[in-house]
Amino acid sequence: MSAYSISSKIHVRLSISVVFLVSAILCGCASGGNSYNKTSEEFKEVKRQSKFGDVEAKYSLGEMYYKGEGVVQNYRKAARWYSLAAKRGHAKAQYSLGVMYYKGEAFEQDYKKAAEWYRKAALQEVAWAAYNLGEMYDKGEGVLQDKITANMWLLVAGVNGLKEARSRRGLIAKNMIAEEIEKSKERARNCILSDYTNCD
Repeated sequence: MSAYSISSKIHVRLSISVVFLVSAILCGCASGGNSYNKTSEEFKEVKRQSKFGDVEAKYSLGEMYYKGEGVVQNYRKAARWYSLAAKRGHAKAQYSLGVMYYKGEAFEQDYKKAAEWYRKAALQEVAWAAYNLGEMYDKGEGVLQDKITANMWLLVAGVNGLKEARSRRGLIAKNMIAEEIEKSKERARNCILSDYTNCD
């Protein structure tokens, strides 16, 4: 076999390999290029589980629609799935609905409803929900402005592990007298010791 013939065969094989590699990359079949397909498969599986009443799956579908993971981002569908999970007591779904009402995503902006959902989640020890509720009481968004209640919810957020709550409390406390600070601490203590049944 001539050197030219061997060279031609090698050239043809290389060309075929390049064509297959390009095709694999374009269809997402090559290693590292299939993350979207994998996420799409995860989406299908989660949707299947949600049909059997799995509340965690309903929340996960809300997350996937909200973030556009494995599916086109769609706030309305995210809100629908969050709502289904939240009404069954799912704390993170309740928090997520609070965020959506606060930002006006899928819903008309509604601070009152945001505060209601944050409160439900905060009573289930979601630290960011307690933090956001504290912020709303501080600013009077959707609730009556109340520094004592604001500080109380920030204390609860801190107890639930949110470091950001400490610095925020410090800013609020600058506009409070010692008696108000003590009252907010007592309310936070009652809230936590009552297993979140006495947080008013």
